[in-house]
Amino acid sequence: MEPQLAAVHSYLDHAEAERERLTDLTDDHPAICHWRELIAANGGQLPDFPLSFDTPEKSLQRSGKMWLLDAAGACEFDRGCRSQGGNAATGIFACLALAGKTLANQRQFHAVAPFHTRYDLRSMRSVGWYVGMSPVSFRVADTLPEILNAARFELKRAKKTAQVPFSKAMELLGTTLRDRFMVSYMDNRTVPGSDRWPHWRTRFLISRSSDACETYLWISRWQDGISVNFRHPGTATARSAMDNYLAEVAAQAHLISGARPLPRLSID
Repeated sequence: MEPQLAAVHSYLDHAEAERERLTDLTDDHPAICHWRELIAANGGQLPDFPLSFDTPEKSLQRSGKMWLLDAAGACEFDRGCRSQGGNAATGIFACLALAGKTLANQRQFHAVAPFHTRYDLRSMRSVGWYVGMSPVSFRVADTLPEILNAARFELKRAKKTAQVPFSKAMELLGTTLRDRFMVSYMDNRTVPGSDRWPHWRTRFLISRSSDACETYLWISRWQDGISVNFRHPGTATARSAMDNYLAEVAAQAHLISGARPLPRLSID
């Protein structure tokens, strides 16, 4: 018998199934309540970056990249997080929260984050960007295990909320809000061919933007460590705030990993 490939559904199949699934969605759905909580906690808006920016209109945004941990440090970071009830993903969000607490005395972490929505086995090998946005909000407690636990609970909740498209959530809430502070975390090590990416000299591309509101972080775990690509309003105040914030995130990550001394940070 000739070998046969399994059937692969298209992105259109996924979109059609999503529309059918959400036809009768109402504003008391848990995902809509999740968004409502985040908006209420941020004065009727979606959350902004923890530190203050001066954000003139039409200022070309600054983008860049820095490494938080090398390969060995990332493994130690993961091990350190797991020893206290977390993992690398919850640990990264804990470091972000601790940076906001240290630099801005924030006791609640607020952001929006993308999560993949490809949970249907029929869609696993199809081509498309299966991603939904979700709130990520948790209390910055006094101990790392407490913060990791809070982040773990919130990320689990966020994955469910992301199954409802952002546009649909805003429609049911009767608003047109937009995300302002976005944090993405991806573990790319399982992507086929990712072990060859350093040899191929792959690059993370960020589109040019002059948006005065958006501050985005794309945090990625690679074969050779954990890095963060960023984009934010291109002013001197914003540059200083982002540099300080990322330096503090790196310091928290190195504290968890037990790495000494801290590396010199190269942000641009």
